[in-house]
Amino acid sequence: MTARNSNRWFLLAGAGGALLALACSAGSDGNPASVATAGAAAAISGAGGTATPAGGASGANAGAAAAISGAASWAGAANGGASGSAFGGAPVSAGTGGASSPAGAGGAPSSAGAGAGAGGARASAGAGGAWVAGAGGASDIPACPSNELSKCSGDPLACHFGGDPGNYEVTVELGGASSGETEVEAEYFRRMLTQSTSAGQTKRFSFVTNVRVYEGEPLRPDQDAATSKGIAGLDVYFRGSSPRPVSICHQLKDKPLLLWIEGDSTVTDQESTDYSGWGQHLPQHFLSPIAVANYADSGESSASVLASAKLWPTIKKGMKSGDWVMVQLGHNDKDITAAAFKANLTTMVHDAKAAGAHMILVTPIARVGYTLAEEHVNSTGANLPQIIRDLGKSESVPVIDLTVTTWNWLQTIKWQDYFALGTDRTHTNPKGADIVSGFVRDALKAQVPELARYLR
Repeated sequence: MTARNSNRWFLLAGAGGALLALACSAGSDGNPASVATAGAAAAISGAGGTATPAGGASGANAGAAAAISGAASWAGAANGGASGSAFGGAPVSAGTGGASSPAGAGGAPSSAGAGAGAGGARASAGAGGAWVAGAGGASDIPACPSNELSKCSGDPLACHFGGDPGNYEVTVELGGASSGETEVEAEYFRRMLTQSTSAGQTKRFSFVTNVRVYEGEPLRPDQDAATSKGIAGLDVYFRGSSPRPVSICHQLKDKPLLLWIEGDSTVTDQESTDYSGWGQHLPQHFLSPIAVANYADSGESSASVLASAKLWPTIKKGMKSGDWVMVQLGHNDKDITAAAFKANLTTMVHDAKAAGAHMILVTPIARVGYTLAEEHVNSTGANLPQIIRDLGKSESVPVIDLTVTTWNWLQTIKWQDYFALGTDRTHTNPKGADIVSGFVRDALKAQVPELARYLR
């Protein structure tokens, strides 16, 4: 992405493609702080941000607040080379340092104005000086050997490639003569990319999509005949307000790094656009070779996922050394004792460790209408988020505290805009899921650098 400053163009290779100079604020009590400017509220998801000319405020524009996971929160910083550090992590710099970008046809070399994010990726200027940016700003993604766009049809443009279950690396090129806003999704509304392109700009990206039977929720079609099993094989869709696909190709990806997810309906790949789980929007934040395999399913508890062959047992069988596992449960553990809940989660932690995989525990997202102290304290008095936090400490595994993060966020928004149908107080809609997936992404940056290196 680029920003104009004194008639020069600078590359901001920050996470999620958002063009932002950011400042950080931490709450003194250790909880995420919300930074409010002029009293309005908004959350930054970080996915697919748009170019903001330097000289004006970027990020949370003119009075927005952002509640971000961890003991810190972001607000947009005005131009002037300000830099900030989130959650004690690496600073995001504006105006200094960073990788250089080679000149394109007819253009002169220029220096990147910001420190490179997502592993120090760089971008190259293409013919006429247009940027050809790749995944997270990388320029080394090869063009498709054969453009398969002719196999796609319909509105939205749908590409049904078929194939067996597995993991597929997909390369797409976006852009063209007109500006565009493109959302690339796979399978059941699984968000793989959210990108803006300026007129005359072309960007190339790659991502890995996990394809399974069933396409959406792994178990629910067996329980509910009205739930679709999806379309067999790899499916990719170009959506957004003004999608600009130029090319697409795919190939089977041999032995990708898997990020397995276990959870409930607030995490799952929902089949209706009225609802969306945060795990459904998480893939957009990751570079190849990470493939997100979301085995969350509606109505599941810590006990039922262990007992259902298509849920945790499938993850246990499939995970390998070096893989990652996220578990968010608690919404449906309404009557379980504290000891039983801890035992169920401990089983999953130990299974992951035995396989050489890396476990990340996640506390359940907050529900509308509760105090923070009341969130997910069940009928037996078990404080489920606290049990998860304590287990993370005793087992030395990271804990992403979505309960606190999303509760703080709820205090700054009109919740009906982000939750299903404007009436559901538990399940997010796509807009809300996009925000929560951004919270997860930001927590990974702060707490799990080994996985954060693969963030876009």
